[in-house]
Amino acid sequence: MANTVELKNLVKGAIYPDVSKFSADDANQAFINAVLETYGLQNATPRQIRAKQPEIFALIEEAIEELMPQALTDVVGGFAEVQTFARDAECLFKVKGLGKVRARRSIVPGARDGIYKARRLDNKSFQVDVGVETVGVFVTLEEILLGTASLADLMANIQQGFQERIYIRTMQALRTAKTLAPAANIASGNGFDDVAVDKLIRIAGAYGTPIIMGFRSAVAKVTNATGWAETYPNIPAAELDERRAKGIVTIYKGVPVVELPNYLMDETNKEWVFNEGDLFILPSDAKPVKIALKGDLHIEETKHPSGSMEQDAHRLIGVGLFLANDVCVYTDTSLASSGKY
Repeated sequence: MANTVELKNLVKGAIYPDVSKFSADDANQAFINAVLETYGLQNATPRQIRAKQPEIFALIEEAIEELMPQALTDVVGGFAEVQTFARDAECLFKVKGLGKVRARRSIVPGARDGIYKARRLDNKSFQVDVGVETVGVFVTLEEILLGTASLADLMANIQQGFQERIYIRTMQALRTAKTLAPAANIASGNGFDDVAVDKLIRIAGAYGTPIIMGFRSAVAKVTNATGWAETYPNIPAAELDERRAKGIVTIYKGVPVVELPNYLMDETNKEWVFNEGDLFILPSDAKPVKIALKGDLHIEETKHPSGSMEQDAHRLIGVGLFLANDVCVYTDTSLASSGKY
């Protein structure tokens, strides 16, 4: 029989297996065998498994909770700082290098959902307000024990769901930054204007190492073409290879280019979540986006009136944007999008 610590380690091993030692299937089976033995479920009925699900899922929740900050950092760490806070703690981020010359602002959620407001920082801490975010789990304990779904599937569902919610909040804050940043930080053009973008990169670069973020429609137009008539071809061979393999360039004049994911609103495939016309140019080492994970992750099973069951993961999450006159936005006016945000 395995103890609690051993079971949690088996959960982590099944989610992120050490493939140099054993396969993902072996890691998942090791967890299944330990659970069956520890909880006496070798010959259990579906009803007996469901009775143990809250206890076993509580253990899985703890393991996923420990892995979640790093999982999100791996995805958004290029421009965001992710911190966890206790349920009874204030979500305060320490702000370093405040100077009298640079006006520092923060963008935080306002009174109504989806409306962000700005405020001036009066001290060296930045508070992020949190709210409950919910994502679908779609994996039951019975499916895990039968091997039809894995812990890695469960982790992927939760991670991708919260990742989408965090991106939505981040875009809400960045759109607000576009209306509040100095005029010099904002530019637009019909297509990709390298002269205008270069000016914005220089502004963001004065505050740190710049990074370009945008959605596929906008970043696909980013190019290192020189425009020199006497040079043929005027595009580096490496860029041609990248475009063939990835569809975009990952480096523009030494500046990393990051493609942000977009999501379809529904099954009609007509509307996207985000408008795609903006390129956001930020100092990446300043980590202007602050993500707070507060309290515990909780997976809850809800019964519908029809008798069907739905499983959801709940977590207190907050996203704020710390501004130091360093957020720059270039808008491609040729990209008309029906995105919601």
